[in-house]
Amino acid sequence: MFTKVALVSYSVTWTGLYASLVEEPVAFIPLDDPTDTREVAQVLDTANVVIGPWPTCAVPNYNVRLVQSTEAGVEQYDKNQFPETEFLCIVYEYEQAIAEYVFMALLSLRRDLMRCDKSLRIGNWGTGDPVPDIAGSTLGVEEFGRIGRALIVPCRSFKMNIISVTAQNSVGAPPEGVKFLGGPDSIGPILVESDVVVVAVPQTAQTIGLIGVREVSMIKRSAVLIDVGRGPVVDETALYDALSTNRLAGAAIDVWYRCPQTDELCIPSNLPFHNLPNVVMTPHQAGAYEQRYARRRAIGQQH
Repeated sequence: MFTKVALVSYSVTWTGLYASLVEEPVAFIPLDDPTDTREVAQVLDTANVVIGPWPTCAVPNYNVRLVQSTEAGVEQYDKNQFPETEFLCIVYEYEQAIAEYVFMALLSLRRDLMRCDKSLRIGNWGTGDPVPDIAGSTLGVEEFGRIGRALIVPCRSFKMNIISVTAQNSVGAPPEGVKFLGGPDSIGPILVESDVVVVAVPQTAQTIGLIGVREVSMIKRSAVLIDVGRGPVVDETALYDALSTNRLAGAAIDVWYRCPQTDELCIPSNLPFHNLPNVVMTPHQAGAYEQRYARRRAIGQQH
């Protein structure tokens, strides 16, 4: 079978890799401007496969059988644009790096690392307040997927309990190493019981604001929140208010509410999280590691 593959914008960098991996004859068609309605229509009219973000100006196309995202996020895709015969595949291979980030952030927050570093740089040896124990504490994961599974081993190493919730309505026995796994109605109890809340929820129309004022108020005052899912899943104002009033002990945020569209500087929120001493801020780097592009491309090739 002769396959025609449309490469959207930056995904043209996949051309060489795919040409060396696929066995069937393939023609690669670059789609340089996914906002150009005419170019999009011309390319998708003949393509069987699309690699890269689905053009927002595209209409449902029945020649396309596979849309292969080059990212893990799903928020840029409108399922109503896809016919039933079309498959949408995303890539993963982020989970181990993100699990490492979660524990880096957890230790930094619990050990008050940034304050200690800043104080000693000016000669202040003050040790601050005693730090909470990590061993025996409970880590709650909002959405038990690949990231949740990757957290099982480090949680076991640190003698932490892990509890989680999944979007699946049918929940079986929790995997080995997980104390509790509940369905969507378990979000509240997970928040109440957790000493560390890890948000690993994808952004969809249904999950925006999933962790709102009510949910943030359920979290222990002594707990920390680590967001590695998508920023809008956690209500921006509710989170800022809780952190700025010490209603929440701390947070590490890797996914944000504002992102740069150019190379210009961009403050990542409409609210001054950058002024809060109990917040670790990172620019969507939790899943960054040396081999991620090669592994993501390999996953795409399998699809």
